[in-house]
Amino acid sequence: MKRFLLLTSASVIVAASAAFALPVTPTYTTFGSLPAVTFNGAGNPNNAVAITTIVDGANTITLGLQAQQRYLNPPLVNNGAGVFTASPGANLQGPGPTLGSTWNFDFYANVAGPGSVANYTFELIYSFLPNVTPTGVINLNNANIAVGGSPTVKTLQDSENLTFGFLATPVAGVIAPPPGVYNPYTDGVYGFELLAFKSSTLIGQSAIDVSVPETSSTALLFGLGLISLFAFGYKQNARRITS
Repeated sequence: MKRFLLLTSASVIVAASAAFALPVTPTYTTFGSLPAVTFNGAGNPNNAVAITTIVDGANTITLGLQAQQRYLNPPLVNNGAGVFTASPGANLQGPGPTLGSTWNFDFYANVAGPGSVANYTFELIYSFLPNVTPTGVINLNNANIAVGGSPTVKTLQDSENLTFGFLATPVAGVIAPPPGVYNPYTDGVYGFELLAFKSSTLIGQSAIDVSVPETSSTALLFGLGLISLFAFGYKQNARRITS
């Protein structure tokens, strides 16, 4: 009997990111689908989200954090536990003169109950450099940064790219990370955290890592991912024929 080695995309991600220390520890209550979220756009995926649920009296706060492809670039794969893998390089698909890198990071903060986001402070932490603890801070309650911003709003959500200029500018609501220019071709692991505070007390968070392997590793990663899907389909077909 012949034996086949089946490589799953999750196992490939673990191998690809093993060379780097993770900047943050992936943190969530559940990891998976969050159907209510749009990340302020049509067609954004929402089936691999680091979801944290916080109960605060009569309010239930839901935090969601994920990474996704930008425009028509290759979809990101993940290990099912908060580590995503993206292809390196600049985005060459989609409209506009500033196209960004091939992947975005997305946030979602929702308050269900009598309260609003004004009762809490939400911060998104990021870095322009891989393999370091993220220290850049976006205050999502700032009306100039987040989608919505009135005291009655229930949801803050959007999709960002590390090439966006406001992330590197000391504007209201943003504390830029220490000197260091983001290079979409630099391999390594980027950490992101979404924090919820009440009266300056941290009450919950979601955290993810995005691994960007070097170009040759990326080709191998996504190639093996496709091979694993093909092998799985072949195995399933073989079962149907023999059953």
